This record gives sequence, C-alpha cells and structure tokens, in this order.
Amino acid sequence: KDGIKLQFLSLESEKSTNAIGNISSKIYNMLSELGASRLKTEEIMLIKNIFNSMPEAIKTVIPELKAMNKIVTEIENMNQRLLKSGIEDSGVLFETRLKLLATKEMKAIEQLTMSDLKGLILRIKDKLNDQERRKTIQLSGFKQLDIESSLNRLVRNIEFFQFNSIMNDVLYTFLPVSWQELRDGEIIFRKKEDNRGESFTCELRLELESMGRLLISITLFGKAFYITFNVEKSDSASILNENISILQERFSNAGLILKTINIS
Repeated sequence: KDGIKLQFLSLESEKSTNAIGNISSKIYNMLSELGASRLKTEEIMLIKNIFNSMPEAIKTVIPELKAMNKIVTEIENMNQRLLKSGIEDSGVLFETRLKLLATKEMKAIEQLTMSDLKGLILRIKDKLNDQERRKTIQLSGFKQLDIESSLNRLVRNIEFFQFNSIMNDVLYTFLPVSWQELRDGEIIFRKKEDNRGESFTCELRLELESMGRLLISITLFGKAFYITFNVEKSDSASILNENISILQERFSNAGLILKTINIS
C-alpha cells in the first residue's frame, strides 16, 4: 500500500515550446537581415569608388582609407598569391586570426588590422569618432554619413559570410573580382579521402555574359589532374574544344600531368 506516486505531465512544457519557437523566429529574422546584406561585386565596386573619390585631406588624416583600394581585384591581375591573400584578408577570418595572435606583441596585431579588411574597417570607424577628423571631413565638403554607410555595408557583408561559415561548418567567404563578363560565380574547394587515397577538387560555377553558365571541375588525384567542363551553350562548347590545345600546353609547361579533359 505504501509506494511512490508518479504523475506524467508531458514530454515538453508549453513554456519550453514557446521559448524554442521564439528562438527559431529570431534566427530566421537574423538570417533574413543578413541575406539582404550580401553585396554584389558591382555594389562593392561602387563603395570602392566612394573611397577613391575622397579628397586627399581626408585620406591624410585617415591613411587607412588608401588601403581600401585592395577590396577589388582585376581578373587580369588574379594569381595564386592574390587569391590566397584575398581569401585570408576578406575579413571573414579576422576574429580567428586575432585569437591566434592574442599572446603575441601588439605590432603583429596592428599589422593584422592593417591587412585584414574587417580590421581595417574597424580602425577607420574608430578614427571617425575623433572630433578633429570629423571637422576635416566636414570642411572638405564630403559627407561623413557616406563613409560610415559604406563601411557598415561592408561589415554586414562580411558578417553574412561569417555566420554562414559557422552554420555550415565550412569556410564561406567572398572574393570581389572586377570581371566585365562575370554575372555571378562561386569557387568551391573540396577534399575527399577513401580507400583509394586523397583527392582535391576545385569547382568553378560561372555565369558569363557571352558564354552563359559553366560548371568547371578540376580534380587532383595522385599527381594527375582531371578536368570536366559542363556548359549551357553549344557555342561555348565549340570555343572550349577549339582551345583545348592551349590548356594542355599550359599544363605541360608548368610540369603538371593532365590526364583527361571532358566537355559536355
């Protein structure tokens, strides 16, 4: 007759359900706001032009503004070094790189804030709070609001990619490139490992004015490369077929083994 009474209420209280719903709603709203913050290359180019058009008097009191020229790279100048620095200095890795320097001297931290785009923006925003610099901007006839608005848009763009990197557990960043033909594009790097060994793939998804959509997959397996082109237009396939020999020659001159090229 003596015992312990158990009463089953529910698996989850209504209060807890409401709390989860509120969190989900906040995350959704934050994603929507961040999604709208993503800048296209032409928008970044417009921001770059704003910095370029500033009077020399402003650039003298805020020298960091001169370094904002590097936010866009001409496609003709793109090389391995610029690709690497473009990814590292895009601002998406700023906090991570800062943590790695936490125990090092201030000089190294200062160099990072001058090379990393997010660090550079934060330095400029800090200097805009100075009363004397604000007066110089006002006397030059340039609107401080235009500077602050451009900087804030760039920061929100960086934070969009930072948030996506965390959510998807990958490095997700932007690479502003000035390319007249380019409508849109993505570069994806993947590493794969199975019983045959390691392989590395670079996937380029491009949409060009004249050639339409292209999906280019370049895989390194062993010491050989395998390339596949998938194109939208038959004319584009013809152009690629006509120029295969140039690609083969460039691989050969670089001392690289090119096993296959497929175009479809």
